[in-house]
Amino acid sequence: MRPRYRRPREIPTVEQLTAELDREIYRSRYRRELRSTVYALVVVAAVEARSAVAVAAEAHSAAVATTAVAVMVRLAAEDELSEE
Repeated sequence: MRPRYRRPREIPTVEQLTAELDREIYRSRYRRELRSTVYALVVVAAVEARSAVAVAAEAHSAAVATTAVAVMVRLAAEDELSEE
C-alpha cells in the first residue's frame, strides 16, 4: 500500500540546471559528430567496394581476353598442324 503523503520535490538550482543543459548540449553534439563520422565511413566503404568491383571486372575482362587469345592461337596452331 502506498503512503498517503508525498515528499515534496526539490527544485533544482540554477547551477544544476546549467550543468544539466551543458551535459545535454554536449551529448547532442557528440551524437551528431558520431553519426556524421559513421556516415562518412559508410560512404568511403561504398566507394572502395565499388572501385574494387570495377578493378575485379577489369581483371576478369583481361583474363577473358587473354584466354580468348590463347584459344585462338591454339586453334591456329592446330589448323597449321592439320594442314601439313
